[in-house]
Amino acid sequence: LDQIVLFLKYQVERDGWNLDVPRLIAEKRFEGQPFVQLGVADANGDVVANNIVPFVKANVRDRDHFIAHQAADTKKLFISRPVLARVSGKWSIQLSRRINNPDGSFGGIALSSIDPYYLADFYKLVNLGKHSSIALVGRDGFIRVWQVDSTLGVGEDMRQNPLMEVISAGGAGTYAVQSPIDRVKRIYCYRELPDYPLIVAVGVSEEQIYRDLNQRLVAYYWFAGAMSVVVCLFGGVSLLIISRRRQSEVQ
Repeated sequence: LDQIVLFLKYQVERDGWNLDVPRLIAEKRFEGQPFVQLGVADANGDVVANNIVPFVKANVRDRDHFIAHQAADTKKLFISRPVLARVSGKWSIQLSRRINNPDGSFGGIALSSIDPYYLADFYKLVNLGKHSSIALVGRDGFIRVWQVDSTLGVGEDMRQNPLMEVISAGGAGTYAVQSPIDRVKRIYCYRELPDYPLIVAVGVSEEQIYRDLNQRLVAYYWFAGAMSVVVCLFGGVSLLIISRRRQSEVQ
C-alpha cells in the first residue's frame, strides 16, 4: 500500500493533477491490494481524484493526515488512527504521503486507505490460545486495531495505558499486567516497527502460559500422594511384622 501511495505521489508531481485512478485500477495496476480508497487531494484539501465511481467530492483539510503533511515534509508515510472516511463512508486507516510542488512547497497529499478489520482477519489466523490478544498501536498512543479472542476493536486511546510507558523505555521487550478491560493478567511482548510509526503488542494469558506446567504439577502431586500412601502402608506392614517377630521371640 505504501508503494501505491508513492506511485500516486510521483504521478502527480511528474504529470500534474490529471490523474485517472479508475483507469489505473481497470489496467490492474493494483491487483489484489486490500485498499478501500485511493486518491489525491490538493493543497486546499479538496479530493481531486479517487477510485470511487461516480466521483464524489470531499475535503480532508481537517484530517490529521492532511494537517501533518501540510505542517512539514517528513518524507515518511503517515498512518492515521481509524476514521470514518467521508468518500467511502467506511471505517478506514489512512496511509498518506506529502505531494510537493516543484519549488518544494506543500502541494497536497496522496493516500490509500485500508479497512482495519482486514488486519483483524489476519490476526484470527494467529492462534495463541484462550484469552490471547494482539494489538497494532500507533506511537501516538491510539490503537489501530486489536483483537481479544473473537472480540475486535479499533481506535481506542492507549496513552494512559502502562504499555505506552514501558515502550518509551525501549523498542522491544516484555511486561506483565492485568488488562483493565477483561481483568485477565497477561504477559505481553511488544516491538516497534523500524520503518513505520507502529508497535505490535501480543499478549498471552498467564493461565495459558502456565497451563502445561500446572497440569504437570497436578500429576506430580497425585504421584507424590500415591507414593506417600505406599510408603505409609509399607511402613505400617513392616512395623506389624517386626512386632509379631518380637512377640514370637518373647514366647
